[in-house]
Amino acid sequence: MILKRLSLLILCSAFLGAVQAQKENTRTVKNVYLELGGPGFISFNYDQRFKGVKGLGIRGGIGMFPVSSKGAGSHLIASFPVALNYLAGSKGNYAEFGAGVTAVNLSDPTLNYSFDVTSANAVGHLLVGYRYQPVKKGFAFRIFLSPVFIQKNVYFGYGGLSLGVTF
Repeated sequence: MILKRLSLLILCSAFLGAVQAQKENTRTVKNVYLELGGPGFISFNYDQRFKGVKGLGIRGGIGMFPVSSKGAGSHLIASFPVALNYLAGSKGNYAEFGAGVTAVNLSDPTLNYSFDVTSANAVGHLLVGYRYQPVKKGFAFRIFLSPVFIQKNVYFGYGGLSLGVTF
């Protein structure tokens, strides 16, 4: 229930931010990046500030999560991370804070997961980290910690690295 409300809040904020960005004639910073680790495990993401170079923004992506199967090797499960994030800092160096949800189907009983789960359609996550994002355009880099919430359990050992482009 909490994850559904968080998802709705993120989508509404994204819509309102996009409408606000269209009203003003300021440049909104956009990024595309490949992320290793974190809420999508291995994912390709799009990230955009609602207004300007820093402050509130949204990210969305598509990824894959490797799991092992009982007697049949390994599989990849699709993941769809969506989050609100906030950048604080200046001159391309930012602290990043975020929260979101990753849609993923963890209900297949034949799969072995690296965490205790009976079934789940979404995984909540937080994010705290460092982002290098050039003020204009160019190479972008992120490193972060991202605890995840699956059902009533919290897993703190997750983090990641992102490499991408700011435009």
